[in-house]
Amino acid sequence: MPTKFEQEMQQAKAQVAREDKVITYQVTGVLFVLMVIIAIGYNACSSEEPEPVGEINALIHSRDCVTNSLKAPATAVFAPLFKSTVTKTNDSTFTVVSYVDSQNSYGAMLRNAYTCTVVYSQGFKYVACKDVAIL
Repeated sequence: MPTKFEQEMQQAKAQVAREDKVITYQVTGVLFVLMVIIAIGYNACSSEEPEPVGEINALIHSRDCVTNSLKAPATAVFAPLFKSTVTKTNDSTFTVVSYVDSQNSYGAMLRNAYTCTVVYSQGFKYVACKDVAIL
């Protein structure tokens, strides 16, 4: 037969086990509520349609197109943003005028001006560069 001390110890252990279950359920509930709030916030912030592009995006896309046209694309150093001109022709078309420093086929670093017309289509989902001219 267990002593009084052993009975009290068993009762205390049972009480601690019940309290642990309650705390576990509370923590699980709080985590679930936080996950639901985060999921709702994420869905509210995301949109199906991409945001309209601006001059900076057009400049970046023009740089990608010009880089693909260079003899040594890894050596390309483009003009700073403030030395580039981006003109918005309409809601989906931009014309970029700038310059790039890059090596020619002989390894000499040359500065070349360029113009590029960047056209966005299907709600700014696709981009195309037209009339890329490296002068």
